[in-house]
Amino acid sequence: RFGLHWVNYETMERMPKASAHVYGAIIRANALVVEDEDEKAFDATPPAAAH
Repeated sequence: RFGLHWVNYETMERMPKASAHVYGAIIRANALVVEDEDEKAFDATPPAAAH
């Protein structure tokens, strides 16, 4: 359920999830590379505090 790979518990075969590929790219680049369209989707501004 958790982790970077799906595990077939009958055969113990491990299959990488999409997150494993993303994590691998981050490690290879030694940086988090954000594309322009990703930047639009990511808003680092925290929501206003609830009163």
